Amino acid sequence: MTEVKEEMRESPRGRSMLKLYQGCPAKWFFKYGKGFKLKDQADHLIHGSAIHESQAVYYTSGFDEDAMLAKLEEFLMSYDRMDLFRKAKIGLELWVKEVGSKDKDAIKILEVEKEDNIELENGFNISLRRDRLIEVLETDTIEVIDTKSTGWSLSATIRNYM
Repeated sequence: MTEVKEEMRESPRGRSMLKLYQGCPAKWFFKYGKGFKLKDQADHLIHGSAIHESQAVYYTSGFDEDAMLAKLEEFLMSYDRMDLFRKAKIGLELWVKEVGSKDKDAIKILEVEKEDNIELENGFNISLRRDRLIEVLETDTIEVIDTKSTGWSLSATIRNYM
């Protein structure tokens, strides 16, 4: 099983980088060219990153819900954003109940939060980070899982599992 990186960030050649450049080339330069961090990040970005990192720990720790929640708390404390804890905790607990706990006997985790770099025909490189690569034991198939952590997409994800 793959270990989770200490602190995962979006890929500098992925979709986030491209969208930032399209929206504000100066902001892109300071973030990716100079390595500056934004002083304040939007709640939804911190919430989404906390969910992703916590889910990664859930899978890499052998489906350990306590380790997952400890990671959530550690992550939000590092941003001084414990005000987001209750909402994220409720979402993760619902996700474990409806999705994560069912995975214990149904899947084998092959990779967690792995980044791939792809060179396009024009020589431009992009990267993708998939949340999980799993083997579904019942069907002996390999699937790529990408979790969306906004409220509406988390609900849709859970509905699709039910």
